[in-house]
Amino acid sequence: MKSQSSQALEPYRVLDLTQAIGWTCGKLLADLGADVIKIEPPGGDLGRRVGPFYRDAPHPERSLAWFVAHTNKRGITLNLETADGQALWLALVRGADFVVESFPPGFLDQRGIGFRQVSEWQPRLIWTSITPFGQSGPYAHYRASDMVGMAMGGLMYVCGDADRPPVRLRPAQAYVQAGLQAAVATLLAHHYRVRNGEGQFIEVSMQQAVSWTIIPTRQYWDLNRLITERGGPSRAFGDQLRRIIFPCQDGYVAVMGVMNAREWGPMVEWLAREGMAEDLTDASWAILADHAGPDPLTQAAVTDAELAHVYGILSRFFLKHTKTELSEEAQRRRIMLFPVHTARDLVEHPQLTARNFFRPLEHPELGETLCYAGAPYRLSKTPCQLWRRAPLIGEHNEVIYGGELGLSRAELAVLMAAGAI
Repeated sequence: MKSQSSQALEPYRVLDLTQAIGWTCGKLLADLGADVIKIEPPGGDLGRRVGPFYRDAPHPERSLAWFVAHTNKRGITLNLETADGQALWLALVRGADFVVESFPPGFLDQRGIGFRQVSEWQPRLIWTSITPFGQSGPYAHYRASDMVGMAMGGLMYVCGDADRPPVRLRPAQAYVQAGLQAAVATLLAHHYRVRNGEGQFIEVSMQQAVSWTIIPTRQYWDLNRLITERGGPSRAFGDQLRRIIFPCQDGYVAVMGVMNAREWGPMVEWLAREGMAEDLTDASWAILADHAGPDPLTQAAVTDAELAHVYGILSRFFLKHTKTELSEEAQRRRIMLFPVHTARDLVEHPQLTARNFFRPLEHPELGETLCYAGAPYRLSKTPCQLWRRAPLIGEHNEVIYGGELGLSRAELAVLMAAGAI
């Protein structure tokens, strides 16, 4: 249940017509307190059929991806291809402050219900359109999935192992980035509207949103003529790839600084204490811990063969310990080593627990309370809240069409029979 605390966008209404490419935008606005109405076609959004599903039972009311992306939203059904549906849409727009949609460029304008027509009598409306490639240019009318967005935004090229083809990140990173940038742009337009009283049209390109995630790669080329390659479990240090991800007893750890002068000594001492340093205590390796020379980062001279030898020793050592054992001892020794967390690790993490990051949300239709991630930020005056689980198909049809637009149950039945809602 929603608390009595005020929220940043509480007075405002958002009509959310997005497919998966824009779900994140409406989700972020809803978490800030806006009344976000998710509009689906009769029978439900196709995204409801995307798994995984609650209790592994495929059903449009049990998609976990849908659950996560639509908390705090209300939901109605509407067919924009019918005259009755279009009339209902225009009635809804009259009471809206924002529209967020992801139709192909011109789709709604061609039907006489887009921003071009609506803005004439609703000049304060902010309309955000999220598409794969934006509203203009040779690719404007191309369709694209999340995978296409990752690939054509450049992010996929730098993901994976150097000796293998690029790989995709999960979950849907391109969709998330498009929705995130759309939410930021929407709030910027809202700030302008508060000051000047004018709405505006916002176009968001998924390709451009994804390209922002790899901005440093362009600067690497500009400054150093270096093309960023896939590093896999490694990281580039000059012309050398240094391994940073190692398996351990119960997962993986990341090690950032073992081969620098400051951390080499503590690491070798740790290995030696447990009888696993092998030859790393020999004088020939002492150069790595030499702080007296003019350049303390003398490890730059280490050859690939020597690196492979060190990594073999470290690998054998790490496999005898758990993530917790390694990270706690590394922290004590001031070595940059940290665990690679799984989803379970996050849910059980003491820092996230202490900050109440995960929140319970009741699902009466399932007879259960599920755990959700909260907002990654805190607002002292207008806190974000989780108070409503994702809507069922057409769950709020009667409340919104009947209670707000004044339609009777008989009229709603006729509209439903005609396929308008």
